[in-house]
Amino acid sequence: MMLRNCWIRHLRFAPLLLAGAVGVTACDFQVVNPGRIMEEDLNSDAAVEALVTGMSADFSEEYDGVAFIVARASDDMAGSGSYNTTNFFRQGIIFNDEIQGEWEGTQRARWVAEDGLRRMQEEMEGYEFGGDEPTARAYLLAGLANRVVAEAFCNSTVSANAPLGGVPGGEGALSTDEAFQRAANFLAEAITHGTTAGEQDIVDAARGGRAQAYVGLGDWANAVLEARQVATDFVYEAIYSNNTDREENEIREETHQREEMSVYDTYIATIDPPDPRAPYTNCPADPDACSDVVKGADGITPYWRQEKYPDKGSNMAVVKGTDDLTPAPATLDEGWIALDHERHLTLWMEGRRLHDLRRWNEENRTIMPAVQFLRGEIIIAGDNMYPGLSIRESCIPIGFSVGAAKDVPTGSAGGDGLFWSSVDRYVRVQRYVAGVIEKPLTHREVIGSALKVFNPRLVTERIDPRYAAALLRLQSDAKRQGNPLPQGFGLEVLGLGQTRCLDPASDSDGSNTTHRSIRWK
Repeated sequence: MMLRNCWIRHLRFAPLLLAGAVGVTACDFQVVNPGRIMEEDLNSDAAVEALVTGMSADFSEEYDGVAFIVARASDDMAGSGSYNTTNFFRQGIIFNDEIQGEWEGTQRARWVAEDGLRRMQEEMEGYEFGGDEPTARAYLLAGLANRVVAEAFCNSTVSANAPLGGVPGGEGALSTDEAFQRAANFLAEAITHGTTAGEQDIVDAARGGRAQAYVGLGDWANAVLEARQVATDFVYEAIYSNNTDREENEIREETHQREEMSVYDTYIATIDPPDPRAPYTNCPADPDACSDVVKGADGITPYWRQEKYPDKGSNMAVVKGTDDLTPAPATLDEGWIALDHERHLTLWMEGRRLHDLRRWNEENRTIMPAVQFLRGEIIIAGDNMYPGLSIRESCIPIGFSVGAAKDVPTGSAGGDGLFWSSVDRYVRVQRYVAGVIEKPLTHREVIGSALKVFNPRLVTERIDPRYAAALLRLQSDAKRQGNPLPQGFGLEVLGLGQTRCLDPASDSDGSNTTHRSIRWK
């Protein structure tokens, strides 16, 4: 009762207080927080250094993530872990929905650098844009971010001459030539501004980056011209530290905290004596050095731990003067093998290997270990459990973030690589093209599209287990999309000594069964 009376008493006073407040017209009740940072306060020359530091941080944050994918999907490392992605990558299969974070992070690094340049030029009051060190460094980071897109991914989504901070989506899936040329354009600006500012390290890094971009464009004359101006001992690095999780080197985390990939039974492991450019510890031979961990996270693969990045703060090279850019004579097998050997060691676990595999994949170069691996002729650790495709994926498909592209892109050209990219596109078409095309496809149209890909391979009743896995994913995806497959499209999958009929209405899709063959009902 007392509380109620107290509440009523306060209500009676409220009109009086309000009346008094209205009557006092001379007072200013506006409150200003002296510690608040307004948006316009950031558009000043005082914020330029912080802005460019953020560009560098975003680049480093994603560069090691891309390198982690490339290491597992190429012959840099052998999969020894338990991640679902590691199993697929070892087979040469890279699904779009497994790389969303890396695609978005790489695009963020590119956009932050490009849009930051726009702000520095148009909105930063008091900042002298031309010939200043932050301007040169921002152009360098924008160029290198575009180079990562061009080398690691199957497509670009921003054309070479799009405005600063171009947003993916308006032009659809483009050739990586657009990203290589965009990189070369930004790096040319970095050279101009870096020269004026007297920043030789930026100039050298930009020349090395331009050489890499020209390699991607097949412009060997300009590649050699730029590369020859970079000292052999020059290195430009992505920076890491142990301050926060975001700043830590991811490859170190996945090999020293986990055992997700191993040097065991890779090309690097065959080099005797080991090359100092690719250091590792044979844990079974020296268990004390590995805290008695001798198997990978899969519990099977012998664990040979990489030592190139032993610390959380181990930096990662982005541009090197030792990056051998001169093509070996096409008629000399020894030359191609030597080129493969040197680039593999020089760029080991720096996120560059898939691009070499892709550009070397020609009939007259099958003597190269890189091409043999890409074509499934070399089996490394783990591939006995997870047989690889006859042509592995040699690039990361672009993600399906909002606005990523108008058209779903094709992955690696040719063979099973194209087949898997096609399956991946068709079984996810309803989920990812919503809003991109006018009318979503029905499940029958999705299945029909997939069958156009599968039919040539259904010559006999028995097909490779990985195609059975893809069909299971088709069924599972259809259910998640709210369009379960009709009974007429049921699959009969023969497991190990047993027959299993997959019921579309069932909660189980049989994904944990090891499948040996498949029949359509």
